[in-house]
Amino acid sequence: MPTHLHGRNQHDRDQEPERTFVLTLDGQQWEVNISQQELETVHLPLLRAMAQQAAAQAGRYVVFLAGPPGSGKTSLGALWETLARQFDRNISVQTLPMDGFHYPNTILDARTIVRNGETIPLQKVKGSPESFDLDRIISALRDLHAGREFAWPRYDRQLHDVVTDAIPVNSTGIVIVEGNYLLLDEPRWRTLKPLAALRIFVECEEALVRERLLARMLRGGRTPEAAVRHYEFNDRPNYYRIMQHRLESDVVLQADKEHIWLKHPVSSGIALSLIPEDSQQS
Repeated sequence: MPTHLHGRNQHDRDQEPERTFVLTLDGQQWEVNISQQELETVHLPLLRAMAQQAAAQAGRYVVFLAGPPGSGKTSLGALWETLARQFDRNISVQTLPMDGFHYPNTILDARTIVRNGETIPLQKVKGSPESFDLDRIISALRDLHAGREFAWPRYDRQLHDVVTDAIPVNSTGIVIVEGNYLLLDEPRWRTLKPLAALRIFVECEEALVRERLLARMLRGGRTPEAAVRHYEFNDRPNYYRIMQHRLESDVVLQADKEHIWLKHPVSSGIALSLIPEDSQQS
């Protein structure tokens, strides 16, 4: 999990007190170190601001956490859930991943798409916008927004397939929907934006995204050569599609290998005064 100390040299950063958190990601536990500075200037203020907005309304306070694959969205969602439990039990946070809305493998294998003049199985571009069931995403987000009780699907990385009705959705509190294309500025996808009260986008350089996604694929059993081929054919185009065709967000976070910070101050719907001035960057 990244950390950031704005305006201080590397020696100062190395001396900064850190907190260790254990996060559950894809069924595995990971230890992450977060600087006290980052906690106090990014994560806790954002949580308090979201909690303030959630307390002012009935039902769910829906947040979109968008950004390219490998930018750290899943880790952020897990961290915010953990912080809410440890620092303020009055704050309820649930993270719902968009990955569960992939088409099942049976459909991905049966359908085709044209890429670079060639007709290929949709399975080969799994992870692209076309590999998601957008109708089901829209329906679920409308149910979420309307306060209906239902269960959310999840993507099983052991099965490499979707599991329907896997996650009971909280009826109140902060509900964070995390996914690559929630703020994609393309037909139909752009209709998702009004279904969230707050939209957060995580920026990350392509080189770091590549490093992280290759490591993820190697852990999943791909050979280095197959991982690189998949990244260049599928993940890299997805990265630039997301970064170059995105709707405006309320909050922009910037992530690098070891740091994360608020790139732009929060806008409407969140109390700007809750974010320390020295963490805001234009």
